Amino acid sequence: MPLRKFRYGGGIRHNPRNKKWGFLSPNMQNKDDLLSETLERIGKEFEGCEHELGGLSSQDRVLFLAQIVVHSLRYEDPQEPMKRFLRGFRKHRLNEKIVRYVAAGFDVTPYSARQMLISLLE
Repeated sequence: MPLRKFRYGGGIRHNPRNKKWGFLSPNMQNKDDLLSETLERIGKEFEGCEHELGGLSSQDRVLFLAQIVVHSLRYEDPQEPMKRFLRGFRKHRLNEKIVRYVAAGFDVTPYSARQMLISLLE
């Protein structure tokens, strides 16, 4: 039996991802498409954030990533906040890594190593 679109409302839409049939209005279909396109645009940054947060517990990582996505989708261009988060994660991780090397190399605490590095910049 062929699918029919209803005269008033959206009609029937097949969702191949979950093999279910459902009713979606044209407006909901457009919003679903918009969400899919937006999530695809931030995919690279999202996966970068996911990688950078790999050291966290699974529960913390999930919570943090969910908050990042929701925060980013509030912006007109959600890629920008995602990129800022990613840069921030990478900057923090690199900073901590270098401080640990300096601390180990000079046999001092990470706090002392950080203070030493700061004093070199003054």
